[in-house]
Amino acid sequence: VVVCLVSGEDIVPNSTAGMIIGKAGNYIKQIKEESGAYVQISQKSKETNLPERCITVAGKHLSAIYLVYLTVYS
Repeated sequence: VVVCLVSGEDIVPNSTAGMIIGKAGNYIKQIKEESGAYVQISQKSKETNLPERCITVAGKHLSAIYLVYLTVYS
């Protein structure tokens, strides 16, 4: 059995990261459950005031990754 993992990274503004995470992390949890993809957003830097954060998405199927990106960027 061959399993092909697809992954990608992108940089998003802090405001977008907050919308993706949602209140108490509920929205990102929903995205993960519905897509079956691994979704991670980097922590806010405590030392510097960076305006952006990195989002990493990985999954077994390209359709799962596509669903996450549609959800995030729509």
